Amino acid sequence: MERLHVNFHPDKQGGTYFVALQHRNAMETWSGGGDGLSAASFSAVTTNYNFTTSANQAYGGNMVGMGSFGTAPFALYSGDIESLTGDGNINGADYSVWELDDSNFETGYKQSDLNGDGNLNGADYSIWELMIPSLYQ
Repeated sequence: MERLHVNFHPDKQGGTYFVALQHRNAMETWSGGGDGLSAASFSAVTTNYNFTTSANQAYGGNMVGMGSFGTAPFALYSGDIESLTGDGNINGADYSVWELDDSNFETGYKQSDLNGDGNLNGADYSIWELMIPSLYQ
């Protein structure tokens, strides 16, 4: 599990903030203060905030359960291949980027490599395809 360490300036401690997570091919996700709707309170110089324990750790419950039956641990929705352009959606535009990279036999650290194995292929498409019904229910 990756960890993010944030140190607040002394005059900003005790405030209420949202933490935004951005990744090269995932939906941008904001912290949800535990109820999924409010900002989190950070009262010390270092505060732990764990996005993986509940969907409500993200604003609006905007995460997918990776455990059995959609339970913890929770993760970001993967498949927003065009996330660098700022469209913020998993849709056909993302498929177009994947399709072009796949047909060119691209390899390496690419946005369309959704499973992170360095190869662009059907395994990445399967991840993108799984996210479409999850987002539009």
